[in-house]
Amino acid sequence: MPISTAGPEPEAAAAAASEARRWMQVAEACSPLRLHAIAEDRPPVESAVVGFHDPAEDLRRRGDEWGFDVGAGDLAALARFAAGLAATEADAWRDDAPDVALRAYEARRFLLADRILHWAVPWLDAAGRCHPEARMVTHRARDELLALGEEHRAAPRLTGTEGVYPPGEDAYGPVEIPALPGRWLDSVWSGTVLFRATIASLTGDADAPRGLSGELIDRHRDDLTLLYRIAGARWRRRAVEFPGSASLWLDLSTRAEATAGWLEVTRAR
Repeated sequence: MPISTAGPEPEAAAAAASEARRWMQVAEACSPLRLHAIAEDRPPVESAVVGFHDPAEDLRRRGDEWGFDVGAGDLAALARFAAGLAATEADAWRDDAPDVALRAYEARRFLLADRILHWAVPWLDAAGRCHPEARMVTHRARDELLALGEEHRAAPRLTGTEGVYPPGEDAYGPVEIPALPGRWLDSVWSGTVLFRATIASLTGDADAPRGLSGELIDRHRDDLTLLYRIAGARWRRRAVEFPGSASLWLDLSTRAEATAGWLEVTRAR
């Protein structure tokens, strides 16, 4: 079938092909070999960053729909999956198959919004702060994901959330801090990502575990409170800078501030 030169198809194909290249750059930047030392500290996988659920079945289903093996679901694999979807969209526009192109576009947009943006941006942001040797790479990938989130309007700020999420939840999940605070602080649900390097800098112990025991929380409560206050302010700025994903960063800001407040309130208990 001859390729049509009328209408938006050539422009759409070029835009999708360009996005495929951008996704591959993210995949290369986040390859396990390149970020091996950081991944040993905390792997770039949603289940490890969130800690309260494992999206493996959802990722497998999404990959199977397009014949893609997501493997362990690490950030590099998900970026390659998104790149493949963008390339499929570009090919479909060129082949005058708009239904396939739109399906590939929607699959990529939902992949970004549901399975990448909310945890990968905080992981990359914290990775660059905790591992200065990789800051240029991780923060460049972070900024690319933020730009993609802006273009896809993956999670824009909502005028109201009533009826959007179950009571007591936001875009991430339940907002109540559980009885085991160490597990909460080990999750991005607390408002930021704590690497082992972060805890080592607080404790002065290079061999400190990544998790925080109750004793360590009590001993370093002031430092942790300040860390979460700073994180809350940083996510508020992100929400202003990137309105296309602002609802995520506003939720993280609220969570970080709530964690800081919890650290202050529980001091006297």
